[in-house]
Amino acid sequence: MRAGTSEHPTPVAAVTGGAGAIGGAIATALRESGHSVSILDRAGDPPVDLAQHSAVKAAAADLIHRHGRCDVLVHAGDQETFGLIVIEGMACGLPVAAVGVGGTGELVTDSVGARAARPDVAEMAAAIDALFARDLARVGAAARERVLGSYSWNMAFSRLVQHYGRLAGQKIDARVPLAHAER
Repeated sequence: MRAGTSEHPTPVAAVTGGAGAIGGAIATALRESGHSVSILDRAGDPPVDLAQHSAVKAAAADLIHRHGRCDVLVHAGDQETFGLIVIEGMACGLPVAAVGVGGTGELVTDSVGARAARPDVAEMAAAIDALFARDLARVGAAARERVLGSYSWNMAFSRLVQHYGRLAGQKIDARVPLAHAER
């Protein structure tokens, strides 16, 4: 795997998903090649009581802070049905290297990252190398735009209301933004 450059003397990769053998092997390989690694694995995180609004804000701030220290998000899991951690990373402007199956296979396209065909350390290493060879700022900006254009609360609400309208046989204009979305 590629070592740091003059612009990124110690590139930081956030490794999440597949925290077992493959995730550990990828983190080790990244460290050995000069990358700094931040493990973002929610399995050990304490549960957040959603009734405690300040706790939710603190958890979100912590997530943004951890992502903000990284150059890329490496998601080694192959059992994702949706890929929320990938969407969160992309929303923070991180390009993503992921296994191209399941939910992550649909989320991570060439414009927002790089995919490995299967959960294999060598294939993930190649995807990570390919990603670090690109303009990370440009790919990260594309990742953020993709999330804002497809996965924001306004977009989700709009699609949901339109879907219900179709089921009810009515055309509903759902372009009215949610009052508290995007804050």
